[in-house]
Amino acid sequence: MSEQPATKSSVPRTSFSARRSDLMFQIATFLVSVVVVHTVYLLSILPEAERQMRLAAEQNIGVVRSMSIILKDPEQEICMILLLWATCIIGRKISDQLVLRHFLEVDLIERADEAVVTQSTARRALDGLWALSHPAQDATVVQALIAGLQRFVATGSIQNASDAVKEYGDSVGMRMEAELSMVRYIIWAIPSVGFIGTVRGIGDALSQAQTALAGNIAGMTNSLGVAFNSTFVALLISIFLMFLMHQLQLLQDKALLDAQDYCDRMFLKHLTETR
Repeated sequence: MSEQPATKSSVPRTSFSARRSDLMFQIATFLVSVVVVHTVYLLSILPEAERQMRLAAEQNIGVVRSMSIILKDPEQEICMILLLWATCIIGRKISDQLVLRHFLEVDLIERADEAVVTQSTARRALDGLWALSHPAQDATVVQALIAGLQRFVATGSIQNASDAVKEYGDSVGMRMEAELSMVRYIIWAIPSVGFIGTVRGIGDALSQAQTALAGNIAGMTNSLGVAFNSTFVALLISIFLMFLMHQLQLLQDKALLDAQDYCDRMFLKHLTETR
């Protein structure tokens, strides 16, 4: 009599806790980003900007376009907060991908001297994978193997096992795309915040048109500086975050392709329907 197939679900058992952990991480990093950036502004950027503006006013000269002057406005502060927040989220995901890649160099099936993987071998391998710690089980290659092994143990069909691995790969690809929605929103929001600063600066400049016609253009130039500086900072930050986002997507796509290749080399090619 053959053994009963494993009955555990192929859905990662840490999926709910992982989503909750991601949410808590995003909330925590947002609060930390607000505190860190605002502290830097209070202690360094705003005092230095005020000193330079006061000195320029006393000497009746134009304000030098220094880093403090460029970053002093609230729109730029918001952009810096969003930059730090998005960088933390992307950095964590990149770190997770790099840490879990070492499973691609390990024989997770542990066939020993067996040239093929039978249902009995698959059961033993499945028990070993379920015994891994939770972080290890979150690895894409581990979950792909679990999906394929469970289908093979339950049905004894090589085609079904192959389909299970492919279906899991497709679902992981969609999940990875969904998990990047917050980062995409931040990258979209930063230019919008910069545009708000542009509109505010131009509006202030237009309100001082009469003063400028009277010969005092300092107020208008300062307001136009707010408009251009906010757009300048927002665009630079967006370019940087898009680069990080591109690198993360490359890592995720490569991890998915490598996991499917691993399953093909180490698992699917060795399957046999002999019990």
